Amino acid sequence: MIIVTIIMFIIIVASTYWAFYVSNPTVALAALFGPLLAWFAGAGLKGSLRAGPMSQQLGGTILTLILGFFAYWIVSASGFELNHSNIRIDGEWWAGICFIIGMLGWSHQYTAKF
Repeated sequence: MIIVTIIMFIIIVASTYWAFYVSNPTVALAALFGPLLAWFAGAGLKGSLRAGPMSQQLGGTILTLILGFFAYWIVSASGFELNHSNIRIDGEWWAGICFIIGMLGWSHQYTAKF
């Protein structure tokens, strides 16, 4: 799964570079921060679900969902989308994919209970 995460980061950096030169810097910032925030939210959700007491699980889940919705808002407000050949992915779908990769990308040893 680490290879998928590395490929995702390469796509994020390449799309940010491309968006900066093709469109305006606002879309480039959304191309960078939207998917990264979604990835962090997915990784945080997995970590918070494995936290200790129920209050930590609930608080972590609420915060990661807020972060995920903020990432969704960033890419939807900017109009960011990925276009390559005949493949077109809206920014909202790309943020959702990054969220899922972030949630599945960490092994349980990194989210172990302390």
